[in-house]
Amino acid sequence: NDDAGGGDANGAHIDVTARGREKVARCAVEVRKKADLVLISVAKECADVCVRKLPEVCGRVQQLLGSGWLVDAQSTHLLEVCCIIARAVADPAARASFIRDLLSASLGVLGSDEFSQSFAAPQRLWAAMGVDSPAAAQADPNFIADRSRWYNRIFTALNDVLSVARRVALRSPAQMVAEKCLAAGAAAAYAPTMEELTEIQPFTPLWAQVLPRVSLLLRAVHGSWTVENRVVLLGHAVASQVLAMPAPEAILKSSATNNIYAPRPVSGRRGTGGAGAGA
Repeated sequence: NDDAGGGDANGAHIDVTARGREKVARCAVEVRKKADLVLISVAKECADVCVRKLPEVCGRVQQLLGSGWLVDAQSTHLLEVCCIIARAVADPAARASFIRDLLSASLGVLGSDEFSQSFAAPQRLWAAMGVDSPAAAQADPNFIADRSRWYNRIFTALNDVLSVARRVALRSPAQMVAEKCLAAGAAAAYAPTMEELTEIQPFTPLWAQVLPRVSLLLRAVHGSWTVENRVVLLGHAVASQVLAMPAPEAILKSSATNNIYAPRPVSGRRGTGGAGAGA
């Protein structure tokens, strides 16, 4: 149990308690990092073998993702392993189906009423983050834990979608278009079909679900900095201090109190048995 260990040779821990997570021994962090790299290397070298056991691999991955024992980086690396194996699936339709099922829980979070309500307007976002809550609530551990769980749900869903979208492509769409244009002649133009794009990027069909939700989020974030909203935020006792913090200082504080190798909360993912079997 590496999480229960006392610390490294100097007794030092990485403090991750700011996110409601326990301190993790530095030696445990290093072991986890090395284990991740080994797993990814094995998947790259043996993807054609792993694809034959895709249902079993996917079932085990989903079990781990939903266990609550993984850390942020480990979850991302497990998704990377799944992407590596998915690229070895010969049938483009099965590949896309597998990716859709792999991200079903994350897409469910992005498409939820909670997400819609949280980002419907800048003021809704502030409420979700606890900015406009009474001062007493902002010091209440239960309130802080509840808002932290909200943040983790949203962050985990967005991070998982980004992780898969970045890693699952077999090749660049721009490369395919360039090759088609060159083959047809210098003056030719070419517009790829959805089927062609899905063949080289299994994530393609999911953009229709993801982009509207990301746009909703961005409107709420950018809308928070209009003149009238800026006045409200700068007049807030806590928000004004956070906004006044220089970016380098904010990054350092985040690095000191948050560690991607600290155990993440259960994300609520479900298994991919159906897509795995089909792939």
